[in-house]
Amino acid sequence: MEYFIQFVIENWYIEIPLIISIAALILFEKSKRASKIEPQAATIMINKQKARVLDVRSAIEFSKGTIPNAVNVNKDNASCISALKGDLDNPVIFVCNQGTDSSKIASSLKKDLKEVYVINGGINAWKSEGFPIVN
Repeated sequence: MEYFIQFVIENWYIEIPLIISIAALILFEKSKRASKIEPQAATIMINKQKARVLDVRSAIEFSKGTIPNAVNVNKDNASCISALKGDLDNPVIFVCNQGTDSSKIASSLKKDLKEVYVINGGINAWKSEGFPIVN
């Protein structure tokens, strides 16, 4: 153990760039993910910022109830972009059952869209908050 401590003390100039590189990598990976928002924040964005809602659940699940004005899309980038019909400047909120599937597609589209969000907890959280559902 004493050799390790001695090595660390004598080679600090090697460890500092390593620590900085690891921190930069963590921040870079975190920046690629879509931001998660609570259902309350999503309603504010939908009502005040004209956010679009894309539901990535299956058509059967979508037909059982979704967020008002949500558009059902496949889990691929092309169908999501085409559903937005060129409106890439407004925020886009992705929703699925629990937030896992929507996180994947939202993260992959983050480079193409200005603001990308995922409802934390998905449609289940939306329903549990008592927000409206349409069929």
